[in-house]
Amino acid sequence: MRLPLHFALAVLLVNLAVCEEEASVRIEPYVEKVPANHLKFYLHFAEPMERGDAFRFLRLIEINDSGKELVEVPEPFREVELWDETFTRMTLWFHPGRQKPGVNLNVEIGPILEEGKTYRLEISPDWKTESGAKLGGALAKTIEAAEPDSEQPDPTAWGSGYGIDARGQSVILIHTGETLDPESARRRIQIFIEGKAMEFDVRSNQLAFVPPQKKVDSFRVVIDPRLEDLAGNSVARPFNLDLDSNPNFQERTDPVELLFPRKIKFSEDSKFPGKVEKKKN
Repeated sequence: MRLPLHFALAVLLVNLAVCEEEASVRIEPYVEKVPANHLKFYLHFAEPMERGDAFRFLRLIEINDSGKELVEVPEPFREVELWDETFTRMTLWFHPGRQKPGVNLNVEIGPILEEGKTYRLEISPDWKTESGAKLGGALAKTIEAAEPDSEQPDPTAWGSGYGIDARGQSVILIHTGETLDPESARRRIQIFIEGKAMEFDVRSNQLAFVPPQKKVDSFRVVIDPRLEDLAGNSVARPFNLDLDSNPNFQERTDPVELLFPRKIKFSEDSKFPGKVEKKKN
């Protein structure tokens, strides 16, 4: 799904201080508008969290234009705790059975998000870190549901540019045309300059990296076909693929390789559209 520019470039960084240990939480993706069939959030904590009862501290509510709660969304999450090896990042799934049209839960209970409505993901301040400190404070992220996304990401339509990042560094930007699943992008995309792999940031519909020199003749991008967007559509296949209607569909298995041959020169007054903005919900 191609979002309007003012939404596609929106960046939301949740950086909420908590009492006692000054811990914080970031919630990805940083955008404020997601497709109605959005699948995942990533909760990043400053230190390892208590585990085993995480969903007691999470809820999703529908809100009105003034932020007042209208109703709590019933059973929105796939209640399986998925943590990284440091126990500081939790992958929070919406239940795929609710988000996939025609599946039992989608029919019986309905979709989790409805296009045009606004929601707030709330994290209880009573959730404790592994050391016993409560998160504290109001931890939340507001999202608006856009139209569902059934289109696969198309790397052949990606473009490039340049700018200045939040730290004032000159960066090369890759414009992906839509917001990708941030963790999928970090795992499934590789960027090379003269054979050297580049580290990059994922910001909304852009990837940003600092090149090894000011002038870059070309760079190469390799995309694993398992790369996904926010609705779970991958380069290989749509998330909601109906094989009965598409019996001859061929899933892509080979990587996509892109070569950007343009010479890119930086100017001191370049602006980076994906500059991090700090907001408190």
